[in-house]
Order: sequence, then C-alpha cells, then structure tokens
Amino acid sequence: MNQIMSSYEIADLIISVTGQMDSLFNYWMSASFAVLVSSYIGKEHFNYSITFSISVLYFLASVMFVARYYAMSTLIVYYTELAGTSLPAQFVTASPIIGITRMPTFLVGFITTEAYLWNSYIRNRRQGQNS
Repeated sequence: MNQIMSSYEIADLIISVTGQMDSLFNYWMSASFAVLVSSYIGKEHFNYSITFSISVLYFLASVMFVARYYAMSTLIVYYTELAGTSLPAQFVTASPIIGITRMPTFLVGFITTEAYLWNSYIRNRRQGQNS
C-alpha cells in the first residue's frame, strides 16, 4: 500500500476516474447518435465533401475516445493494484467485465455508424441518379 494515500483516497480516486470513463463513453455515444441522426435526416443534403468531413470528424473523435479511454484504464489498473486487498472483491471482479464489454460496443458502434453514414450517402446518390 502506498503510504501517501489511504485506502479511502485510492478508492475515491478509482471512483472518480471510473466516472470520467463513463462520461467519456457517454460523449462518444452521443457523437455516434448525432452522426446517425444527421445521416438519416440530412442525407438529401449530403454531398461527398460533407459526408467525408463528417466521417473524418467522427473518426478523429473516436481516436480521441480510444486514447483517453486507454489512459484512464491504465490509471484504474495502476491504482487497483496499488490498493491491493483493501478494495472489495466484487469491485475487482466486476471492473474487467465493464472494460471488456466497452471495446466490442465501441467497435460495433464505430463500424455501424461509419457504414450507415456512407450507405446513406451512396443510397441517396443512386436515388438522385435514378430520378
């Protein structure tokens, strides 16, 4: 155990970082739904440059999410190890499950959002050519 921080302080820090990760994940989910909704509602107005710009911005936001998520995950692992046995066993058992489920959710969400954005653009373009 680190002599500088008490068990309570480490637990409080872990809770704080976990809250930041949840907030970050909510931000990414909101950005994903914003792209999906704008693709659905505004597809008639999307040309290639707009679609490409939205795609790149969403990609960069997702890269930022992954980088921050990784940094925060590293902190949680570090402080969980530092706390040793002072944390409840249920917390130590449940934490990896949350982390493991977030990455597939992110990957499926990212791929689905990008695919829907480009599919909307392509379908609208084809419909415009057929009219």
